[in-house]
Amino acid sequence: MTMWGNDLYVAGEFSRIGGVSANKIARWDGTNWTALGSGVLGNYVRALCVHQGQLCVGGLFTNAGGVLASNVVRWNGRQWSPLSEGVNSTVFALGSSGSRLYAGGHLTVAGTTSANHIAQWDGSDWSALSSGVTKQSGVSGGESRESGVVFALANRGSELFVGGEFDFAGGIGITNLARWDGAAWSRVAEVSGQEPHTLAVQGDYLFAATSAQLLDTRVTRIGRWNGNDWSLLQGQVGEYQDAIVAGMAVNGTDLFVAGYDFARMGEVPASAIARWDGTAWSGLGSGVSDSQRPCCVLALAAHGHELFVGGFFNQAGGQPANNLARWRIPHPLNIQRQGSAAQLSWPATGSNLVLESTLVLVPTNWKPLPEGATPAGDQLVITQHNAGDSQFFRLRGR
Repeated sequence: MTMWGNDLYVAGEFSRIGGVSANKIARWDGTNWTALGSGVLGNYVRALCVHQGQLCVGGLFTNAGGVLASNVVRWNGRQWSPLSEGVNSTVFALGSSGSRLYAGGHLTVAGTTSANHIAQWDGSDWSALSSGVTKQSGVSGGESRESGVVFALANRGSELFVGGEFDFAGGIGITNLARWDGAAWSRVAEVSGQEPHTLAVQGDYLFAATSAQLLDTRVTRIGRWNGNDWSLLQGQVGEYQDAIVAGMAVNGTDLFVAGYDFARMGEVPASAIARWDGTAWSGLGSGVSDSQRPCCVLALAAHGHELFVGGFFNQAGGQPANNLARWRIPHPLNIQRQGSAAQLSWPATGSNLVLESTLVLVPTNWKPLPEGATPAGDQLVITQHNAGDSQFFRLRGR
């Protein structure tokens, strides 16, 4: 999942969504689902990224909208177009930094260039990131990964963080998580364990799932890197060593974490999804679940006061939900008196909220305030002079 403007784009393995025929990718405008032309033809889509005003799509496929496209393609809002010859194998992750689009996965050739599991597109040509990332040996999930794989990409300024299953990056001994600065590879301090399936950047922090030995069991935790050192957020993911973190999304100061095989985050009940507010974990209501099979969350996208959740489940918050659901992120409206005026503020992530007022509590009387909100730190602020003895305010989604 990813947001492009105010629209949500969802991709994966499906042929219909919301009753609309759509091959593996679709757009939600807040009211309706629409297909992106004739969609993507092939096995599946695994990655979405907005890059220089276009939606870039990666996965395992050969065609998009009737255009030959080898595992990576772009959509400009009207039509599909290839990125040169594409890449020769599955793309699991896409990332954008300036004029560069990065693609990571099982690929070993990008365009006509050899590239070990990660490559960059400059708008005209593909090129390798030095000698890329490689693994000496190993088999995982029944699939040979002797040459390594990239699962996740995240940007912090001009730095690209790369997560996956590998032993070397640019010929340097680095395990599963590395940093590319545009010219060379380097280690991201020392982080134990699992190959990260997802990464997230929040300000100066990088978040990743890590594993550590606790007595006779390996447990999964969320690590945070500040540029120099790693620290672990309190509590482990789930109760068992099989817990997997498959999705992360940042919204202001909140980090949302989701996956499968966990019903708790630390000591807090959290069915497959949880929120970290910078201090503590909390669940999202009763989370997501499935009455017929193990449930999992595979993708998250946050936008303003909305968090979109996708995966395998049939309930969200106890309500029917067929693999897709939406969580309303609380955005409190604060009001302070300033003489005869009122200063109203709410979290700056709520840029898709509109402030309305009325003098009388009648449903048809609510009107949006004519002046726009002004950013002030992590808040949006409006000062409103009272138009009568009393006035009521509310935030409403656009």
